[in-house]
Amino acid sequence: MQRVSYRRRKSAGLAVFLSLIAAGLGQIYLGSPVKGIFFILLEGALAVLSGVFQALIFVITKRPDLIRIDIRIASIMVAFILYNLIDAFVLARKINKPRYFIQRRR
Repeated sequence: MQRVSYRRRKSAGLAVFLSLIAAGLGQIYLGSPVKGIFFILLEGALAVLSGVFQALIFVITKRPDLIRIDIRIASIMVAFILYNLIDAFVLARKINKPRYFIQRRR
């Protein structure tokens, strides 16, 4: 009898790094494209609602006096980013968990 595993191992570190670059990239790398795209859209919506994009534009144009960020939504965004990183790590560990079955030789 021989043990066979059909899943290719995925790097948890790479998944977390990709999720750090942009929310959802780690999930896409791990084979969950729907969840990944949802996370990308949700992070974009939170960034727009909190005013983070406006703040970046104002900093680039050297007008920091115009920066207004909604702290409540920005804190939700930070919590979401942390959740995204933890989810990528846990999903990678779940995928890498060995799943064997016994194959009989003929």
